[in-house]
Amino acid sequence: MSSTLQKPILKALHLAGKGVEKAAFIIKKAEKKFPFTKIKKSLGKKTQNKPTGLEDKQGQDFARIDWEEEQLQRLLSQAEEEYILRLMPNLEGKCVLLLSTAPNDYAKNIQSKNPLSFLEIDVRKNPPDNIHPSVPNHPIILASIQQLPLHPQSADLILFPSALAWRKDLNQVLHEATRILKKNGRLILSTVHPYFEYLLQPREGFLRSLSELHQEFQKYGFFVDQINEASVSAMLNQLKLPRSLKEKLKGFPGLPVVLLMRGILIKKEEK
Repeated sequence: MSSTLQKPILKALHLAGKGVEKAAFIIKKAEKKFPFTKIKKSLGKKTQNKPTGLEDKQGQDFARIDWEEEQLQRLLSQAEEEYILRLMPNLEGKCVLLLSTAPNDYAKNIQSKNPLSFLEIDVRKNPPDNIHPSVPNHPIILASIQQLPLHPQSADLILFPSALAWRKDLNQVLHEATRILKKNGRLILSTVHPYFEYLLQPREGFLRSLSELHQEFQKYGFFVDQINEASVSAMLNQLKLPRSLKEKLKGFPGLPVVLLMRGILIKKEEK
């Protein structure tokens, strides 16, 4: 890590000594994986077992679509990235924190926007031995979402993609975000859309509804100023999928696959 990059990070984000002692800087290469691998363990069997009730014009149920897991992951990952970048505010001169659950290209995009400082933390509970940094010479810190190694009011933006579909610790995420963000700081989260999650596993349903997510944001003092739904039809032309699969997906135009939320932290003025 160069001194020019390290200095503004330590100054602006104020890394807490206690957390840094446990942090590990990983710069080795690893095989890239998509962030949605935990959505379904046996996708094809589950979707075919029970009709979803969603039919195309020919009366064919959505459950008839025979997915390969990699195809599903590619669809979700690309839809998320396309739409989450639209929620990114101006980052010039800002302090940015990226919470990651898998290798991604967000670090490259953030650094291209000239932030004052930028830090990436891998918050997986069981990260692999080797983690591939998406930006050369840019270290990734390993830390727990329950105790991030930053001081209060030290970041302008927290970006946490691809996580809420299966995480049950949303309260801890929002609690830490409230502690770390500056006044009017922004938090951007994404998740598999609850409706799409239901379609993939109709017997299990979805983990959190849209209203539940919105209520949690409000509970921790966030004003939700943007809610975006990434649809499958918007991504079909860009995806490398079998022609037969694309034709089946065309029967469900406007179907939302990823949900993205941006909240602004509203804090009371100090007396």
